[in-house]
Amino acid sequence: MSSRAPALVQLMSTATAQAGAFTRQQALASGFTSRQIQLRLSTGAWLALLAGVYISAGTPTAWLTWAWAGVIDAGPGSALVGESAAAVRGWASQSWPITIAVPENRRMSWVNSQLRAIQMDVPSAEVLRAAGLPITTRLRMAVDVAHLLPLAEAQQLLDRWLVLDRIDLASLTEAINQSRRRGSAQARLLMRSAADLAASEAERIAQRLFRRSGLPGFAANYAVKSAGRMLKVDLAFVAAKVAIEIKGWAFHSAPDRGRADDAKITELQLAGWFVITFSWFDLVDRPDYVIAKVQQVLVARAAA
Repeated sequence: MSSRAPALVQLMSTATAQAGAFTRQQALASGFTSRQIQLRLSTGAWLALLAGVYISAGTPTAWLTWAWAGVIDAGPGSALVGESAAAVRGWASQSWPITIAVPENRRMSWVNSQLRAIQMDVPSAEVLRAAGLPITTRLRMAVDVAHLLPLAEAQQLLDRWLVLDRIDLASLTEAINQSRRRGSAQARLLMRSAADLAASEAERIAQRLFRRSGLPGFAANYAVKSAGRMLKVDLAFVAAKVAIEIKGWAFHSAPDRGRADDAKITELQLAGWFVITFSWFDLVDRPDYVIAKVQQVLVARAAA
């Protein structure tokens, strides 16, 4: 048996636990010499993912492999955060780049599309292990999503987790309101829109959007009489009888409320109104689509 066999067995056991990735230091600790390591790299038996982080030839470079490579390269105190932490849990897709928090006193210079380093100290109390990887706790993960992701993407993830009762709105709101880091303004906007049921933040966004676009006069919370009762329309272009209904977060949409909303739309249509529904996502992620759709309907109604 080759003298390197025990060393290789020990190293491959380490690599298997790390989705195939291992470091130069781990190879040395397993019994390989510097010369043996260089020989394997030069012959292509081992491939370098990062400086000092390797995989064996033929090992699939999966998402988890790169996550391990980034974490072991970043060193102690690093952790997967935000959407990347959620992906380890199976709560989000394994998307690129993988985001890793690195202690503020440490510089990382990854120049690839697989990894992104964020200099940010994460308290040890907010880090746990999943699949062997250091990831943030549920609450910290949600806070980071609210700060780091584009607004619409963050809203979709947080809304889904609230619906599934994976995170608590009150705890998340409190944590974000106490935050003063970069991205806090966006995060607080998300929490206001999640909690605001009566005068929806989404409705206010729609009103600002319509005014900036110079759309003709509209009325907010307009009352329409139908079949002997009054129906409240979120935003109404009264002359054209066009009603705009804004859907809030799914977290607040109980099944009975959804049925009531459907019934209201049917009654408005029977009363001669054209109803357009927009989501919070539409307003913040594709406002041009919202304006174009409203203009298209107003023009059609005027022609009719």
